[in-house]
Amino acid sequence: MKAASLILTSMRPGQWVKNTLVFAPLIFAMRVNDPAAVARVSVTFVLFCVLSGGVYLINDVLDRTRDREHPLKKDRPVASGALPA
Repeated sequence: MKAASLILTSMRPGQWVKNTLVFAPLIFAMRVNDPAAVARVSVTFVLFCVLSGGVYLINDVLDRTRDREHPLKKDRPVASGALPA
């Protein structure tokens, strides 16, 4: 696997679904047809995803020794050594 793919995997994009909650105020305020509001919320969503993904990467680096002993976490890119710390 290429490094970029391993980094993306380590950022756990499956968890980003939770970040879609930032769109709720847009929907409840009935501003889904306001391009400026949609753009702001979309940028917020992307920033939340990058930020949460970065936290996952930092956590994986800090916990790599313990994660190597874990039956599931040992296969993560940093713990397995596929992605260097």
